[in-house]
This record gives sequence, C-alpha cells and structure tokens, in this order.
Amino acid sequence: MSNTTQNLGPALLVEVYTLAAITVILVILRGFYARNLNGRIRLDFILAVLALLTTCPVIPLTHLAVNAGLGKSISQINSTADVMKAIQYIWLTIFVCISGPILSKWSIIALLLEIQGKNARMRRILLICVGGLMTIVGIIFNILMLVQCKDLSDLWTHGRQKNCHGTHLVTHFGIFQGGKAYNNHR
Repeated sequence: MSNTTQNLGPALLVEVYTLAAITVILVILRGFYARNLNGRIRLDFILAVLALLTTCPVIPLTHLAVNAGLGKSISQINSTADVMKAIQYIWLTIFVCISGPILSKWSIIALLLEIQGKNARMRRILLICVGGLMTIVGIIFNILMLVQCKDLSDLWTHGRQKNCHGTHLVTHFGIFQGGKAYNNHR
C-alpha cells in the first residue's frame, strides 16, 4: 500500500533524468557506429538525433511541474493555482514532445529500410505506410489538442467559465493513439 502523503515528484525527476541519460548514450553510440563502422551518417541516425532534440523540453517542463506540485498529495500542495500550473506544464510536455516518438519510429523505419535491401519491395511499402499512419495520427492529435478549447489556457485555468467542447474527442483519440484497450465505456 502506498503512502498518500509521499512526494513522488523527486522520483519522477530521477526517472526523467535517467531515461534522458540513457537516450543520449544510445544516440552517441549510434552515431559512433554510423561514423566509424559504416563510414557515413545515415538518415536513421539523423532522425534519432532529431527525436532526441525534440524530446529535450520534457526535462525542464517536468522539473517545473514537479516544482509546482506534481507528485505530491493534494493535501501537500499549497494552492489550486499550483495544481493548475502543474497541469499546464504536463499538458505542454505532452504537446511539445509528441513529435519525438514519431521521429524515433521513423528512425527505426529508416534503419530497417536500409538493412533489408532493395528486393523487399512490399516490406518497404508496408513500413512507409505504417510510418505515414503514425505521423498522421500524431498530427491529428496535436491539432485536436490545440482546438479542443476556444482559449487554450482553459485547459489549465481554474475557476472561470470554460469553452471546451472537444475534450471527449481528444480523450478518445488519445486512447486510440496510445493503443490502449477501452471497453465498457459508460
């Protein structure tokens, strides 16, 4: 059983910094391999670097969210404004960093296209179609997140009349995007 007064924010930051360090090491190793063993920088490495760079904002945004109260029990948070500020930073993290996973998947697709050879035409077409579908889903999700409220700050502002009509659509599309099973919705 978990302790409801425990502050899990520092543990979240440790996870974020650990995953960031592992990612940087893996991208450096991939670059070393591309330069020294392959003799050239390939598209898959460039996409991996772009994925890393587009995901970098997760570190300061998560840090700001933890400072505002993310990971704390509600009883430990100073004010409703802090809760809303934490929600704002997490929302921005999701919005800004959605392109990182898409680029990393394209990096894997580029690697697979490079190593499978020219004779696997159907596999090439399938991989490109899967990558295109992932990209389209990511773009649609970002557009839905931007247009779900008339004023974007309504997503994290408490205590005023809100004009948000697309929140259910975004929720259901997010479930679709995440590939989660969603049964027995009432």
